[in-house]
Amino acid sequence: MIEYLLADRRHIFSPLIFFAAGVFYVFLSALVALALFPSQASVAHILLATVAVSPILFRAVVTGAQVLDENPNLVLVVQSWLAVLYFSYMLGALLGFQLSYFLLPEKERIILMEEQLREIQIIEGVRISLTGMATKESAFWYILENNLRVYVISIFLSFFYGTGGMLLLNWNASIIAALFFKKLVEGTPEEALSLLSIIPHGFFEFLGYFTGGITGILIGVAIIQEGWNRRLLRDVLILVALGFLFIVLGAAIEVGLI
Repeated sequence: MIEYLLADRRHIFSPLIFFAAGVFYVFLSALVALALFPSQASVAHILLATVAVSPILFRAVVTGAQVLDENPNLVLVVQSWLAVLYFSYMLGALLGFQLSYFLLPEKERIILMEEQLREIQIIEGVRISLTGMATKESAFWYILENNLRVYVISIFLSFFYGTGGMLLLNWNASIIAALFFKKLVEGTPEEALSLLSIIPHGFFEFLGYFTGGITGILIGVAIIQEGWNRRLLRDVLILVALGFLFIVLGAAIEVGLI
């Protein structure tokens, strides 16, 4: 575990450490998944990376709860700190998945990206079917329903499994990395440029899922605390509403309603 390699274990809560953990754990998990579960490596890769990072994230959650027990007025500080750590890991995970896909030999890479590429095909099929819908409104409700399902799941995973939100974060990071590799390396220049089309709605969808993950973590902080922090609970409700708004905006932009 990475925290035991540090002379001063307080440094484990550095954003740089979480970024490095994302790169290292994801890339290492790719090698382990290929060695131990070659037929299911693309799924095992996600699970192993999630298991690897869970201890340091859980320690951050426990530490945040202890800080609030000692000083209930530091809610905003703890929230911002956890959000930065979460975001730092996400950036590291994205780089880790990208390195896994770029550096491994073609045979191993294909195995490692199998489920991700299948999911990309499903997403592209859904987009094609949306063009045949009678109205933008019907397409909007279809997309919104699917995205909200993922949003709610991200909150509940974090709530019931403590660091379960990392599972969806790693999965989404692997999808983004696989899509980037597929379009940039295996596709034409025009296909690579098509990635730009997902930025407007993808940005808000990402904010929604990211907010869902943070919300679940803060719920965990609230539960671990010795006493209920009203400010924290209020902010959790605000974040739930804010994440919902981001998901709605992303769906509306994707179908051209705004």
